[in-house]
This record gives sequence, structure tokens and C-alpha cells, in this order.
Amino acid sequence: SEMTILGESLLDVLYRKRSPEMISYDLVRNLAQHFNGVLFSSDSHIERSPDWYEQPLRDFVQQEPLARIRQVAPFACCARRDLLTLVSAVRFFHYERGRLLFNAGDDPDGVYFVEEGQLQILDDQGRLVAELGPGQHAGELGVMSGAARSYDVRVTPGTRLIFMDAARFMESLQKLEPVRAYFEGHIRSLQHASRISLQGD
Repeated sequence: SEMTILGESLLDVLYRKRSPEMISYDLVRNLAQHFNGVLFSSDSHIERSPDWYEQPLRDFVQQEPLARIRQVAPFACCARRDLLTLVSAVRFFHYERGRLLFNAGDDPDGVYFVEEGQLQILDDQGRLVAELGPGQHAGELGVMSGAARSYDVRVTPGTRLIFMDAARFMESLQKLEPVRAYFEGHIRSLQHASRISLQGD
């Protein structure tokens, strides 16, 4: 629709021409609802006087990504200034259909954080090994070790993910103490669980 097209063009400007596929389409709808359709009406003042809406719109656009990133456990305790930096370091994906996210043996391109839905971890026979839900993440071990992906990972329909590429993830580990502390604890928990499993065998 005309409203959606205009909404996307505004978002492209505010996100420095970033591809619309990387932006939550809920954001476009929320913008329209937030401004009660004023920005998108045919007799809008957009062409004549942009100053009155650009900063409020930019502020509002930042709020949704900030809120979504803050829900991710490793980033929950980060300062606002650090979260603002993270907004430009992540991409948001919504998968309406199930699909393979990555294969065993792939290079570790980044880390996936689950907002909604599930990731299915599959072994080399295609059997379900584990499921990851909201608040969990996949791919961090490969990125941190530099090793290839160990499993196939499939996205279930309706899943929303936040993706951070490998370089930005490693940078966040180095520069953001809450992120580093979280993943150090995460690795210790995995190692402890592995030891218990071995003792049980």
C-alpha cells in the first residue's frame, strides 16, 4: 500500500539505506499506529517541512530495536549507549516459513539469538538433538573457537531472530563487560554439563 511504501522509504533513510528485509515490518506498522496515520496521509507536511517529524521519528525508530535487544540475556545489563551501538551491529529476521539456517561444516558467520519461535538442532542423520527457544542462542561456540558449524540448524515457522555477525560479536565480547561475563558463565555451564554427562556414561 501507499502507506507501507512511504513508511519503508522513511525507514531506509533513517537506517542509512539498509535493506528493508533487515528491518522488522512490525516497525512500519507501529510507526503508522504511533503517529495515527498523520505522516502517511496524502496531505501530509512531509514534503514541505521535514524538520518537525525527523527527530521524533528517529527517536521512535530507535526504541523498538533497543527494546528488542534489551530482551536478549547477554545484552540486558548493557548501558544505553552500548545498546545504541549494538542496534547498528545486529539484524532482525522473521521467518514465516521453516528453513535450514545453516549446515554442519559451514563457516561460523555469526550468532543467532531467538526472540520468538524455535531453532531445531539436527545431527548428521537429520534427527532432532535439541530445540532452542526464546532467550537462547546458536552459533556462538563456532564463532568463539573459529571451528566450523557442528550441527545443522533449522528455523521453525514464525521464528524471529536477532543476528550478529562474527566480527561484531567478538568485538562486543572484548568491549562490553556484561556480554563477556555472560558468555564466560555460559561456557562454564556447558563444560559442567559435559562433565556430568561423561560421568553418567
